[in-house]
Amino acid sequence: MNIAAIYPIKPRYRDPNVSLIKDDEVVFAYEEEKLSRGQKEFTSQGCPAIGLHTALKKARLSPDQIDVWALVGSSDDVFADFTMLLNHVEFIRFVPELKINRVPHHLAYAALSVFTSPFEESLFISMDEGGQGRATAVMGAFRHNVFQEIHHAKAAHLSSFWSDMTHYLGFSQFEEEKLMGLAAYGSADEKLYRQFKSIISISDDGLGIFYRQPKRITRHDLDFSNWNNFRLFNTIYSQFDTSSIPYIREVSKPDIAATVQKLTEDYVADIVGRLVRKTGIRHVSVSGSLFHNPKLNRILRLLPGVEGLHLPLTTGDDGLSLGAALYTYWEKSGVRYNRLPLSPYLGPSFDDETIERDIRSLGLKYRHSSDPAKDAARLIAGGAVVGWFQEAGEYGSRSLGARSILADPRKPLLKERINKLLRNADWFLPYAPSILEEHVDEFFEDKCRSPYMNMASRIKADKAGLIPAVLDGDGMSTPHTVGRSQNVRYYRMIEEFKNLTGLPLVLNSCFSRYGNPPVCTPLQALEHLCTGCVDILVIGDFVVEREFLPEKESTALHKESHLVAGMKAMPVIDLALAGKSQKALEVYCRLGIPDDKGIQSMIHALSSEPEKKELAGMLVEQLTDLIVASGKR
Repeated sequence: MNIAAIYPIKPRYRDPNVSLIKDDEVVFAYEEEKLSRGQKEFTSQGCPAIGLHTALKKARLSPDQIDVWALVGSSDDVFADFTMLLNHVEFIRFVPELKINRVPHHLAYAALSVFTSPFEESLFISMDEGGQGRATAVMGAFRHNVFQEIHHAKAAHLSSFWSDMTHYLGFSQFEEEKLMGLAAYGSADEKLYRQFKSIISISDDGLGIFYRQPKRITRHDLDFSNWNNFRLFNTIYSQFDTSSIPYIREVSKPDIAATVQKLTEDYVADIVGRLVRKTGIRHVSVSGSLFHNPKLNRILRLLPGVEGLHLPLTTGDDGLSLGAALYTYWEKSGVRYNRLPLSPYLGPSFDDETIERDIRSLGLKYRHSSDPAKDAARLIAGGAVVGWFQEAGEYGSRSLGARSILADPRKPLLKERINKLLRNADWFLPYAPSILEEHVDEFFEDKCRSPYMNMASRIKADKAGLIPAVLDGDGMSTPHTVGRSQNVRYYRMIEEFKNLTGLPLVLNSCFSRYGNPPVCTPLQALEHLCTGCVDILVIGDFVVEREFLPEKESTALHKESHLVAGMKAMPVIDLALAGKSQKALEVYCRLGIPDDKGIQSMIHALSSEPEKKELAGMLVEQLTDLIVASGKR
């Protein structure tokens, strides 16, 4: 059976994504933002069109070979919206008969968690800020091959509370995870905790939580002394009316974050405990954006009465198409999807021929590697920040060893350096370790496996000093456990790092510059290398350096554009800003352009006074012009 699943159909929904089941196997699942390069994109046309084309291309299917189209949504106009979509992507003429299965928002969430779990029967809990139909929480049980709903909430829930507090602390939309990161550096305030509880009501059965959202002031009487509370909404500045929680103005940001985290953990843990006692089911499957919180997930896993907790590859809206595909497969075939555990490597992949062509097009210095895993381990152990690009891209928001930035976890200054390289100003956000699964118990107190990097754990006291770069402010970390069968090349790389250093783990960060989606294609990875986000790139079977060959040695396929020339200039600028004028001059000389005393003087001046940003801009412009001019001769 071939099933294509799409979320969303209507315009203005966030996190568009596509999944595809071919011949009863999930072969593709990916987010549109990674393909379109628009972070947390709201689709203007109502559909992830690029993802749909990419999925069919990877699966080698044409639109008329799709047996069922699974659409997330339950409204009556889904068919009309989908027909408009097919017209937009010029598929309509290839689809003689539309077979559509509509899957409600939170049922897609439930299927995502239940059908990717190893449990024959389990509770399912979905908590989100609001889906189609405005449901914010759905809870129930899956047993005897049937979904049984126990509670359905439409009022503002804990996800709305979490989102509002994220905005109050000055973070932008979709940055809820930053609140959790900041919480590690604060302590829950008891008085604020009580005030938060005063704006939250609980139903008689303890399952319903109703959050009374503070109203927003949008036109006048704005308090300009509290900039953190401002949010630009529909071109109008707004802020919360905090009269119901006045004490919040006296509490520090980290303590507010810690109080929000504590309150959320307590409420959700109470709900899970009640459901376990009510149903007698001790396995729990969760989904929804609220569970994109590894520390909350750890609390739930350790609850008395809970024998197993499962989280899918991704818990937010970016997993809805996969949930709809798995639900449709179960509904049409009568059996659950059984090819588990589900691999997260479901995105696009690129062969070495394509990769080498892109490297040559930029004129970068590179070499073929007979053992990329070994080369990467050696570079990491030597202190380099390494870009790692291998095989098919990961589905979901976590970097799981296909598109990752890797570094040595022993060196705490590397965390600060990576923040600078990626232009990330949020010092409090932790970096996670990728660790060989057979060594997890040596380093972490909680005996858990986390192949999708969604479960926090406390690092053992005698090990914390060995890996300070992946240690959070509260002694916790979010490990990514790597099995040999899960990702052979990545496993081997960590194994080689262990042979060199004695440590079976590396620091693993998302391969993306701050404010951008994770890289998807080889060219995007190479652009990150050229602009100084990593020191070196291990991509496919190649090791690529951040240096450019002079024209007489270059195998570039075309003359330099201003974009390519600007990339070539960036290593010189970065070295000068770092105060390494001699190294900057060496790289400048290797660019294959005429020697210029003025350029040399600017490099020395910038190395001495890196705060002169206007000088850096002038140097970029002049170097770019010289490179372009040299290429046109």
